[in-house]
Amino acid sequence: PLASNAADMTFDKLLMTSKFQSGDNQDRTFEYGFVNRGESPLVISRLVSTCSCAKAEYDKRLVKPGERAVIRLVYSPEGRLGTNVRRVFVYTNDNAQPTAILRLEVTHL
Repeated sequence: PLASNAADMTFDKLLMTSKFQSGDNQDRTFEYGFVNRGESPLVISRLVSTCSCAKAEYDKRLVKPGERAVIRLVYSPEGRLGTNVRRVFVYTNDNAQPTAILRLEVTHL
């Protein structure tokens, strides 16, 4: 059971998909919006990406109860072929789900 004063990180979506044309080597930014639906401030302690081609960024601050925030994932397509699935592990003080997994599925045409 959750503590009555727990943080609760709820994402708009956990999976995003995108397509890149052959030769398109421009970095692209994907935004994963979320809200703290809990009663305590939410703290993101770290973000870990499964690939150096996907760098996660966020404002290093507390997310107050009811407040919205965004984690940005900057994807670099250079040298990538086929379909790639990248994950970012989001570590927080959310008691119910302390680790969220953001996914990005990219297809290179």
